[in-house]
Amino acid sequence: MLDMEILKTDYGVSYGSVTLKSLQNDNVPELDLLVREAIQNSSDASLTQEGKSYAVNFQTGKFVPAKFNSFLNELEDVLNTRFPEREADFLEIRDTKTSGLTGSIRKAEIKKDDHGNFFKLIYDTGKRQTISNAGGNWGFGKSVYYRVGIGIVIFYSRIRITDTQNESRLIITLVEDENKVDQNGNDVTLLNAIEPLSAGKAWWGIRDEDDLLPVRKQELIDSVIGVFGIKPFRDKETGTSIIIPYLKSSELLNGIIPVDADIKEDVREHFNNVWASSVSAYLRLSIQKWYAPKIHNRELPVFCKNKWLLVSVDNVPIRKQ
Repeated sequence: MLDMEILKTDYGVSYGSVTLKSLQNDNVPELDLLVREAIQNSSDASLTQEGKSYAVNFQTGKFVPAKFNSFLNELEDVLNTRFPEREADFLEIRDTKTSGLTGSIRKAEIKKDDHGNFFKLIYDTGKRQTISNAGGNWGFGKSVYYRVGIGIVIFYSRIRITDTQNESRLIITLVEDENKVDQNGNDVTLLNAIEPLSAGKAWWGIRDEDDLLPVRKQELIDSVIGVFGIKPFRDKETGTSIIIPYLKSSELLNGIIPVDADIKEDVREHFNNVWASSVSAYLRLSIQKWYAPKIHNRELPVFCKNKWLLVSVDNVPIRKQ
């Protein structure tokens, strides 16, 4: 099991409910928001790396909940009771030719003007982007990662320490609405079951005095990602893998075309049968819709500082038409 830290109610705390509502967009489907956030983050993380391109793969699959839950100290029994099914959906978003989650991992080493990629993604809410020419701004978009599942997200990254040394980092985060109840007014949160003063946020890593550090031992990292059949970064690869277990696949697909949209029934039926038939199918459409000018566009670096994009879904590349 990993060590756990729960954020409790206190002065100046950023609550899970606030983080989830910070991305104020009720008109764009969640999967579109996810695609835009993930690829923009990867694009930003590629700017400091050599080469003219970067790669992103969206991988869907199934996992056994009980095997994953066993890593989550204190929350394991709650999750096993809430999700007794033999399998559940997950989504991995992995980029390579990017910098990975670099920066300090200890609070005492954080710089006021730049918290670093790791700390900003894992712990900060609303910390502005500091990379020159990056497209990200205030850091609210990352809340979409917690909205497409039950709030649990695994962040696994590999970074370059020196020319000859790399380091792997893995940490698990949970963000939920600490006040969430069902139609009957019953508490349906995960964390309140073990901490009544939960602020809706928790992390799992390795405890070291006042710091909760990411897992850096490759053997333990392999055990966690192995639950999903995911392979570790290899050789000199650097990048980030974002794994979202308990993906709400049906819910994500059902809301793509609004019920009151003025669309002919045969068109709606065709769309649902083709593009909304699976998460993978819609991801392919969404990626092309938002990022067509970057996909395999080798001329892109000629007129801007961005790199061209090699993107795939379930390891099948989306090719330039």
